[in-house]
Amino acid sequence: MEHNASNESVREELRTLHPDDSQIVVLKHKVWHVNDLIQISRSIGDAHLKKAEFNREPLISQGGLKRILEKFTWQIYSERLMTLAGVYGFWKYVSNLERHETRHYLEMFYALKASRPNQFPWLLMSRQNLDLTWSSKAYCFLR
Repeated sequence: MEHNASNESVREELRTLHPDDSQIVVLKHKVWHVNDLIQISRSIGDAHLKKAEFNREPLISQGGLKRILEKFTWQIYSERLMTLAGVYGFWKYVSNLERHETRHYLEMFYALKASRPNQFPWLLMSRQNLDLTWSSKAYCFLR
């Protein structure tokens, strides 16, 4: 059913929902208006869903999405990033303080990205206590 002010049932529903407003639904120039606006319907926000391009099967199958999420995770990305940084000698030019800051930044970013900050209680600790062991191989270069 189309939720449009031109339907009598929709007009009655609006009148019962807004008993204090006698002008909630008004006929002007042969068009029904709701709150002095032109023929508003409840389904106006979902109008894009009526288009064929949004009412079809997804372009990527669930199996395809699963394979993508298995191969491209934050942990895999960070491990590759840290491995490449170690291979190219990045850590030779970084002091211990900078390593701790980098580690803190990566863990904070990972916690925000993963939306699980409770898994990383050391993010709430001070900088002096950042020497906790991280289980991922990616952070072994930061120690």
